[in-house]
Amino acid sequence: MNVTAVTGSDDGTMNVQWARNTSDNVNVTSTVHRIGRPGVHVLRFWMVDPTVVLQNLVVDIGGLKPSHLGPPESLRLH
Repeated sequence: MNVTAVTGSDDGTMNVQWARNTSDNVNVTSTVHRIGRPGVHVLRFWMVDPTVVLQNLVVDIGGLKPSHLGPPESLRLH
């Protein structure tokens, strides 16, 4: 009986999303939220892990064209 053990990134079991995140050094995550009524809304983020950094937040209200780095930064409002 011949048994060949293949380990590492070429074993066919690697998580494709993990591979993309590590090669790009970024984790792009998307969620969809339905806003039930007009008015002021607040989006809050909490730190769960001190080694994770929120670097870019994109809010797409329609018409966002796909791009590798995302849209240009918008004007900051304080």
